[in-house]
Amino acid sequence: MEFTVLKTQQFEDKLLVIYDWMKFPFAGPIRNLYAYSAEGDRLWIAEARRLGDFYTGFVGDGRLIKVATWDCFCCILDPETGEIISSEWTK
Repeated sequence: MEFTVLKTQQFEDKLLVIYDWMKFPFAGPIRNLYAYSAEGDRLWIAEARRLGDFYTGFVGDGRLIKVATWDCFCCILDPETGEIISSEWTK
């Protein structure tokens, strides 16, 4: 399946890509944020915050991997694993 790229951000030696959530199956969590190496190898897929939520954009100054979600949360992700370190409701 091909995905449409919505947003990208360089973080250290990784390229972070947020794909269009509409192209993902609705059967489970929508994990639409991927990290790639400089060589193009997939390093990880970001942890989903909860069923039905998905990543919409990057926020902050680029010193941390901070991303916004559809459910109005700002998540900080571990740069090595893509796991959520913290999340804060922003609305």
